[in-house]
Amino acid sequence: MNEQAFYFFYNLANKYWLLNWFFIFFAQYLPYLLAIIFIGFIFWGYKKGKDRFYYILLTALSLLMARGLFVEFIRFFYPILRPFKALGLEPLIEPIMTSSFPSGHATVFFALATLVYFINKKYFWHFTGAAVLVSLGRIIVGVHWPLDILAGAVLGIVVVLIARRLLPYSFGEEYNKKIWNS
Repeated sequence: MNEQAFYFFYNLANKYWLLNWFFIFFAQYLPYLLAIIFIGFIFWGYKKGKDRFYYILLTALSLLMARGLFVEFIRFFYPILRPFKALGLEPLIEPIMTSSFPSGHATVFFALATLVYFINKKYFWHFTGAAVLVSLGRIIVGVHWPLDILAGAVLGIVVVLIARRLLPYSFGEEYNKKIWNS
């Protein structure tokens, strides 16, 4: 079923050069744009009184746990070949030789989308839609299985929720007054 779903998306590629350009943009370049936009949220996306320092810490903790710890831990114990390697296909972007499960891109960008929900709910669906585009782009260009994306998305969301429990909101308020409001 994972392979059938992969082919459903992968078969959208290599039909028209303009579509390929969009798929490559979504998979490879949109992540940089989203990272810049997210940094903007950290510094300018708050309602009055929100605690910037708290969200900087929460973002750092979430991304370190999600991408740096859990993704690499899972990849170590469940090494899965990327679709282009397993199926003998030519990916549209530069091939990556690490394990594909779970998707690090999906993990990071769904974690950031979840963080946007807590920072400024108004932009949550926009950021989530962009995370979906990045994730679908990674399938279409041939570097991820759909299950990699699904697992990465769930992992990113769950880790942010865990990080919020580990880092209580009141922790950041004291530092915010000292650092940002002085």
